[in-house]
Amino acid sequence: MSTSENCNKLVSTAMHTALSARDQGSAEVFRRIYPEPHDQSLEGQIRAANDFWRMQLGQVCNAKSISAREALVDCDLDNWMRLFHSEVLPHVLSLGLPRG
Repeated sequence: MSTSENCNKLVSTAMHTALSARDQGSAEVFRRIYPEPHDQSLEGQIRAANDFWRMQLGQVCNAKSISAREALVDCDLDNWMRLFHSEVLPHVLSLGLPRG
């Protein structure tokens, strides 16, 4: 993978790595179904990731999914990753997401 490709997939690579560290099956489903965004700017990648996880979490209507969706905010990468790891990822995995 080239350096520009790496930068263009920074957010999806970080999400895949986080999922892989906790659950290989979820990471594989994510790799298969996650649509890389057309807008490859960092802001575009974060917006696309938020949209993806909101859709995934929207399939499950409970307090965990609402709490995780509220943590999906458009912000800088460091804060987004912190929120993803602490607020989103645990709920995603406990709910058996992502689903293809």
